[in-house]
Amino acid sequence: IELHSDITPRLIESIAIGTSGNLWTVSIQNQDFQFVARYDGTEWEFYNAEDGGLSHSVSLLELSPVGIITGVGPDSLSQFVDGNWSYVRRVYASSISDFAFFDSTQFILVTDNILDNYISGYRIGWHQRGWIQGNNTRFIGVDHNNNLWVTPDRHPSWGLHRYDGSEWSYYSTNDVMLHNTVRTFAVDSSGGKWFGGPFGFTHLKGEHSSRYWENRLGDLYDINDCVVSKDNVLWAACIGGVLSYEFSGWRSYDHNEGFHKHDNSTPLIVYSIETFDNTIVAGMSNGISWLRDGVFVKDTTPEAPQNRAIWALKAHPSEQIIAATSNGLFMKSKKMPWRQLLGDDANCSDIEIDLDGRIWVATRNQGIFVFNEAGNQLFQFTTEHGLLYHYIYNLAQSHHGPMWVGSGDGLIAMEVFWTEDNSSVTNPKVTITRKPISQFRNNGIFDLRGRKQTGQSIQQLRSGASGMYIYKNDKGDNLKRIELK
Repeated sequence: IELHSDITPRLIESIAIGTSGNLWTVSIQNQDFQFVARYDGTEWEFYNAEDGGLSHSVSLLELSPVGIITGVGPDSLSQFVDGNWSYVRRVYASSISDFAFFDSTQFILVTDNILDNYISGYRIGWHQRGWIQGNNTRFIGVDHNNNLWVTPDRHPSWGLHRYDGSEWSYYSTNDVMLHNTVRTFAVDSSGGKWFGGPFGFTHLKGEHSSRYWENRLGDLYDINDCVVSKDNVLWAACIGGVLSYEFSGWRSYDHNEGFHKHDNSTPLIVYSIETFDNTIVAGMSNGISWLRDGVFVKDTTPEAPQNRAIWALKAHPSEQIIAATSNGLFMKSKKMPWRQLLGDDANCSDIEIDLDGRIWVATRNQGIFVFNEAGNQLFQFTTEHGLLYHYIYNLAQSHHGPMWVGSGDGLIAMEVFWTEDNSSVTNPKVTITRKPISQFRNNGIFDLRGRKQTGQSIQQLRSGASGMYIYKNDKGDNLKRIELK
């Protein structure tokens, strides 16, 4: 090959061989500009964005299954047809590290961000790192059927994910969700699931979905927490007050129903809500309020957690309520006053009850604490026990297995083998698993909600310059061969 002077001093970012044997390269001319070169064995020909149909930032080349050279960059996809480059479609991706077709109309991009391969309405589950693994996991919950629901925080546009123990499903504003950020959820008596976020609620029941936002909720549409009471009323903690919903419609509780603010310049924020002792308890930015005769009354008892944010509330089956606050952990039984279990230096973020009634407390600075139902501390899990960080966002207990933990390290599962005596534990055996590693399985075609398409499970094996794409199922049997023409 006779190397051209415009090629030799440049960084070659990608190479492909066309069906006629031409050599194609992407060369970086300077930091902000790449060009494509073709070599037919005798002469070099150069293409750039000024010629039309090609992006300045094309970085990867690939030969499609029907023999078309295709170039992709972080903003567009182009193809070389009839001697010219032509723009095909916009691509929303950055830091693309690999690019491949798995049939004539569908392709995958391996990126640091969301996968993009909507050409024919399918999504393939192959990516550089898992969407859940290594991602800030701000919301997790387990429904009545033991499905795990997760929302990663780093890229909220990825929406809501459901894990049934083997397969992942995906929900977003492209199909059913009001918003791709979810902060809380609750299940009503009919099995319907309420997902609350910064712009209202999405209600899912089977294949049906309903959305409730500002035009139906009024001023209280920014949802922080929610719970369904025994009489099947949905209660929501919001910026501005508390919202409730039953068949008669929505009702709001704000300053007119007893809530107090720090001062007139500080908005009323309700962070958490729970049912306890046949009433509703609201955790605010400055303390706790109880619903009494249709009005929320602030708890001003000396022992109550006051002048601190109440991030989470949890009722225990033994008729106690626990409050996770910005400065300590508090517990109260029906006929007893509040008592503080963790000092003011503990910034507690969430509470969960495990299958044996133990109380798990997530903190933003000290890992995870575990208490028995009497409020005696059993153990503190830190980085010494396998946590990568002491900052834990939330907790969710599976029905028959691990405690799911949402952290800055992504979604992890904790299995702890305790002694029979819950009153004291010295060195429990701890198993911490960062799972599931990836959002979807590595072979198979999925629709836009993450559902695997039966009969189309494939594994693509490219056999070099032979132009053959071999598709195999999960058992390794050949499904079909596509020869490039």
